[in-house]
Amino acid sequence: MENTPTTILQAKALVYAALAQLRFDALPAALHPVAAAQEYIEGNLGTLMNNAQLARLCHFSEDHFVRLFRQHLGQTPAQYILERRIANATMLLAFGSDSIDQIATQLGFSDRYHFSKMFTRRMLASPAAYRKQARV
Repeated sequence: MENTPTTILQAKALVYAALAQLRFDALPAALHPVAAAQEYIEGNLGTLMNNAQLARLCHFSEDHFVRLFRQHLGQTPAQYILERRIANATMLLAFGSDSIDQIATQLGFSDRYHFSKMFTRRMLASPAAYRKQARV
């Protein structure tokens, strides 16, 4: 398989699509104490959320929650939220017809500029370029 930019973007889209389908909240809370926060994040990607709010869902202090979240999911809540938003954005860009502005709003980004900046950092292509190459 050739390592062209299109091939790389298509592979990333498939990986993000698979990750978007994963659900960890099926684990018992004793095995996954931050499952309530994870479930909330998955269902509310378009809303603003902070560590204090997510910690309350799991009945932990904010510091303890962040430590547990990182321990169980390998990243901070903010990193996880951003990754989930980007994963959903890849799906919407590749298979949806909404504008980039609409996708940015749906996924809780403050504006198209911020969305484009975060997307480009993670995917190494702007949302417009990603959409164009994903649909080739």
